[in-house]
Amino acid sequence: MKKRPDKKHSRSTNNRFRSRPGVAVLILVSLGIVAYWNSFDAPFVFDDLFAITMNSQVQFGGALLPTQIWSRALLFLTFAANHSINGENVWGYHLVNLLLHLLNGLLVYLLARNIFSRTLDRKDLSDLFALLAAAFFIVHPVQTESVTYISSRSELLSTLFYVGAVVVFARTSPDRIGFLFSLIISAFFVLGIGAKETVISLPATLFLYDFIFFSGGRIREVLSRWRFYATFLVGGLALGFYLVTEKLRSSVGGAAPGNLPAYQYFLTELRVIVRYVQITFMPTGLNLAYDFRPSTSFIEPGVILSALFLVGLVGMAWWLRQKKPVIAFSIFWFFITLAPTSSLVSVLDVIYDHRLYLPMVGTCLSFPLLIEFLQRFVSSRMSLRVSVPQIGTALILTLTIGTLVRNEVWRDEIRLWSDVIAKSPAKARGYSGLAQAYFMRGQYDKAIEISRQGLQNVHDNGAGFYNNIGQFCLGLRRYDEATDAFSKAVERAATPLDRAHAYHNMAMTDLYKLNALKANDTQVRERLLGMAEEALLKSIELDNGYLPSWDSYINVSIDRGKQEILRGELQQQVRNGVDPRAYYGLGKLAFQQGNFKEAASYFKQAANQYKGEKMFLLNYALALEETGDSEGAIESYLAALSLDPLFIEANTNLALLYMEKGQYESAIQHFEQVLRNDAGNTIAHLQLARIYIKQGQRGLARNHLSAVLNVSPGNPEATALWQQTL
Repeated sequence: MKKRPDKKHSRSTNNRFRSRPGVAVLILVSLGIVAYWNSFDAPFVFDDLFAITMNSQVQFGGALLPTQIWSRALLFLTFAANHSINGENVWGYHLVNLLLHLLNGLLVYLLARNIFSRTLDRKDLSDLFALLAAAFFIVHPVQTESVTYISSRSELLSTLFYVGAVVVFARTSPDRIGFLFSLIISAFFVLGIGAKETVISLPATLFLYDFIFFSGGRIREVLSRWRFYATFLVGGLALGFYLVTEKLRSSVGGAAPGNLPAYQYFLTELRVIVRYVQITFMPTGLNLAYDFRPSTSFIEPGVILSALFLVGLVGMAWWLRQKKPVIAFSIFWFFITLAPTSSLVSVLDVIYDHRLYLPMVGTCLSFPLLIEFLQRFVSSRMSLRVSVPQIGTALILTLTIGTLVRNEVWRDEIRLWSDVIAKSPAKARGYSGLAQAYFMRGQYDKAIEISRQGLQNVHDNGAGFYNNIGQFCLGLRRYDEATDAFSKAVERAATPLDRAHAYHNMAMTDLYKLNALKANDTQVRERLLGMAEEALLKSIELDNGYLPSWDSYINVSIDRGKQEILRGELQQQVRNGVDPRAYYGLGKLAFQQGNFKEAASYFKQAANQYKGEKMFLLNYALALEETGDSEGAIESYLAALSLDPLFIEANTNLALLYMEKGQYESAIQHFEQVLRNDAGNTIAHLQLARIYIKQGQRGLARNHLSAVLNVSPGNPEATALWQQTL
């Protein structure tokens, strides 16, 4: 008699829950906010610099134009929108990421609710199980790399359209799934591709849902909807083939050197997928840069055991397709959504946590069933009276704490790269990232120390570490140490191109040393210039297309009084045929003599060859500016910035031009860009102070003048301008 009232009460409670889906939404949103509240100040790191900070399409709004269509165009459109509103303030970027994550969590809830209402014997539990599944998806610590790492917005955005398509498919009556419906799903597919190319697996996932839930594990019934698959799958597979063979490789690293052959990559991914399974159920040891040893033979024990485990999982899924369809669906979803990056298409990095974001959608559906099994086990074997909600709540809270802890690592670049080194001590990326983080904070000695640790622990990146040490020593004006480091980089260089760059760095060290010494001793001056010239000639010999070495060689020739000899040689080269390097050199020599129109003419003839070189565009702009062609100069400066938005010289000169033209807002934009990369830049601070004084914003002007006076007390320009703010 006691069981009936208990059962009635349980159903009544669940019915009340089902009648208020807004409660589930509130719980999920609250969980997401709690789990990620400490991620909003996590800085730009790693690929964020290339995707946002150094991406001219994002920095200058080109990605906002409807005419811009390229790989991941929708993703970069969102970055450009963020930049137009937030600039370099990371808070807005993190807000968008979290909102996308929460939307995905709600879609998971809708999908899970639909699936559990189909499959559970007790329909009153469908809402509870859907809530647990979505909560698992939202707060799982492995998701931090997709949510907190800004560049991984590609995962969030592509998953939004991917899961959206599956939800629409799942909520549509099977007899309405035909040709016209395929066009609707295709819209989701195209939008998803605009975020990340891995959406190519969507057709297979729709087929899976149809096979498991609509057709009860019977192929014949799936084929009855051939009109849908005849249009969508054929087109999707054709596009998928193109993306895999062309776009996917370059967009996720496939064109980069160091990729594994497809067969070795596949063998390695067998072990990687087992690792993914492990961190799904035991999310420990999460890492931005895993040191994962490649597999080269199928007979390796790790490969064989991994293959057997994965085949067993697939076999179990097939066996359970009718008995336990949700578990079967979860397993198949996991493999299908991992396939684009974890199969035969070799990409540079074999493992990343963010690649689990979309697979986690399917995995989380089995989470409530696992809790139910655990509850039955505990109740029967241990005589503990606990409920599914109690166990689920405890696990969700544990996962939430794990996410908060992981976000603390992401909040500071030093902590993040230190974490990588602790977990991957033999991988170069952690040492390079940590050294660069210290360098950006002006802690050059610490950056050198970390680079030397990298030299001791990593055996395949000696040239890179020595180049970094040389650059850090230059920051400390320890020129002899810098020269020694660059010399060792030459010895360790793996390619002629790397060796050419190291020689260029050696030459620049000699020139920096000459400038610092301000030597009047002709012998010392000639010795340093001669050493620089020798290093530059070696660099040019190894890579005659490397413009910085050619540009520096011309400057050194001028400093040594050899400009007329060089001019004669270059003019002879021009007479023998079109030579862009000769035209560039003649332009530089003409500019040095003050023949600006002649310089601009020579630069124009070299433009086709060097339109992708920011140094050429800077020099061309300078020549045009001196001839009075300010519009042409602005165009050339902007072209240089399209290659490198952080280019200090181009930003500074462009801002000064805008000031002369009275376009103060544009000038402010570029001076502020200078300060983002060089916070102590005196020119930018002084010019911004002048602009703000003209605009009557004296408080802002004083802020910039204070920055100058703190570094250079008594600076006459800053002092005079300060009087104008009183």
